[in-house]
Amino acid sequence: MYKDCNCTKVLDYNARVPRRTERLLIVLVLLAAAWLRVTRLDSVPPGWRDDEVVETTVHAALILQGHWVLFFPQAEGHEPLYHYLSAALIAGAGDSLVVVRLLSAFFGLLSVAALYRLARRLFGAPVALLAAAALAVSFWGLMYSRFKLRQVGMVAPMLLAFDFVFRACDSGRSAAERRRAGLWAALWLSASLYTYYAARAVPLMLLALAIYLFAFHRERMRGTWRPLALVAGVTLALVAPLAVAIAATPQSQARLSEVGAPLADLLHGDPRYLVRNTVETLAMPAFTGDPEFLYNIPGRPLFEPLGAALFGLGVVLAAWRWRQPRYAFVLIWLVGGLAPAFASTPSASLGHSIAAQPVVYLLPALAVVALGGWLKDLTPPAPLPSKEGGRKEFNTGGRGLGWAAAFAGLVLAAVFLIVLAGRDLTDYFIRWPALPQVRLLYRADLHEAGAALRRLPPGSDLGLATEALHPADALALGLDTPGLDLRPRVFSPAWAWMFPDQSVPLLLLGSALPVGLGQPAPAGDFELRPASLGAQAQPAVAAQGDFQNGWECYGFRLALGPTLQVLTYWRVLANYQAPAPRPVDVLSGTPLPLKMFSHLLTPTGDLAAGDDQLDVDPATLRPGDSFVQSFAIAVPASLPAGNYRLRVGVYDPASGARVPLASGEDGLVLQSLKLPQVGAFN
Repeated sequence: MYKDCNCTKVLDYNARVPRRTERLLIVLVLLAAAWLRVTRLDSVPPGWRDDEVVETTVHAALILQGHWVLFFPQAEGHEPLYHYLSAALIAGAGDSLVVVRLLSAFFGLLSVAALYRLARRLFGAPVALLAAAALAVSFWGLMYSRFKLRQVGMVAPMLLAFDFVFRACDSGRSAAERRRAGLWAALWLSASLYTYYAARAVPLMLLALAIYLFAFHRERMRGTWRPLALVAGVTLALVAPLAVAIAATPQSQARLSEVGAPLADLLHGDPRYLVRNTVETLAMPAFTGDPEFLYNIPGRPLFEPLGAALFGLGVVLAAWRWRQPRYAFVLIWLVGGLAPAFASTPSASLGHSIAAQPVVYLLPALAVVALGGWLKDLTPPAPLPSKEGGRKEFNTGGRGLGWAAAFAGLVLAAVFLIVLAGRDLTDYFIRWPALPQVRLLYRADLHEAGAALRRLPPGSDLGLATEALHPADALALGLDTPGLDLRPRVFSPAWAWMFPDQSVPLLLLGSALPVGLGQPAPAGDFELRPASLGAQAQPAVAAQGDFQNGWECYGFRLALGPTLQVLTYWRVLANYQAPAPRPVDVLSGTPLPLKMFSHLLTPTGDLAAGDDQLDVDPATLRPGDSFVQSFAIAVPASLPAGNYRLRVGVYDPASGARVPLASGEDGLVLQSLKLPQVGAFN
């Protein structure tokens, strides 16, 4: 970070890259990085992740509606910068899946360029080119550059902040140049902090570097503390409004509380969770990996054996040269970037350790170039032409590597990149998106169905059969079908069935979905079919029960055995007022505002057995709709013989309060049953 750190000659090898060749190579790297970040952007990842829906329909939408804030309490708290840029992009280009992901692709490309810039300043052109190329083709780099999540937005500003910090502390520059660099460093550091909470580790890295300089390079620190103080002071001033906004927001640290279990255990005197997390995170390059299908092939390490060996060699090299500030900084950066994953769950999280992403690919590049330098040292000196009548002399001058050593170094760099790219590109573009768990989490079936639905006429009606009643599904469907204004009735077909009328199609999602009520599963990932229930479209026994929320139970079917199967038939009346849609930004999910109960009551009115269900989202129902809700009541084998009553009803699961019928009763008795009995009611 001083004059000797503006390194263009870390090794003689480094000084031998012609500037024109270097420019050509970095342009090729950036072009490759750009292509890898935009190709098949609408199909890898294979569909809408819930986070993408939230950041599009909540955060960006709030900004476009004029809610300009410095901290978003939605989705457990979000810093604002990424969302303001996203809102600007959506305002200009729309909110299709490709468009909303372009911002992350841009930040991913900028991260590759910024890593090259910083690595070149510290370690020279070969290291910079190789590190940038490795990040460009890496699974980790592609993962966060190709879907809409704000983590990637902190990486490039962090790298630019580091670069300007080193400029500000370069004693070879004028005082005015150093002040300007310090101001730019503070600006980029603040931008990182305004993007993602893991960036809070970045100022701590710079503080650790300052402490290191004070301890081991005190003479140089005397000429450096002013630029560092300028960076710290301006950053504090710029970030203070965000800090005030966070402090004034209730539950602003909900996300930290949710993922911070290892740190919480440590504060209560139990370090085992933190130690286990730390070990698993440190083993990410070679042995462990992010366990979540959302972001990884679970447990997949960052490198194959060659890359892991080069990464380890890079760490050893940096530790061996720790007396040099640039190598000490690399170690501080690595540990500081991984630290959020030490103290949070899950361990080895690629998202929580995103600040370490660039240095992870810088370290193997350091090792490759260092090996090239060692090959140079092992190359025998070339003999000079002997003088007539004299002995031979040897060239010991600084003419760089011999051709064999140079070729070997280039081959090692090429093999490292080829092996890394071959594994990571195959894993990212082919293996990972094809995993059933990934397709489920990214709702690939829903996204692929959007193409078929776009052929429907405007104003089309729809029912949506989905495994989980998540409100993000209907929103994602709306984003994929602009102009149709689809407001589908959402239900889970394993337990419920919608039939608004025979003209309304149902969209069944998921070939592995267990579809109940006698309906076969879709032949593929999705299927449009008529809403009819077939033979079960009408109840076997009529009933009459008008509930005060606007639902009418008009019949049922029973199948009696060890488990009492109950199909109840419901109609939505004209006075029904749908509740507000559940908040999509509560990523852990929110319960439905209503639920149904089915109770088997003893002759004395006590509860003998029951089953509570509701597998239709009440917010999506409209007057005139009909639906079936099924129950499975496990009848105890020890149940005494006698006459039992079957009763159903509706209640609020939050308060437990039952919705009364128009007559004032809190439940509807469907039938009296004599038990034990074997048979069926049809």
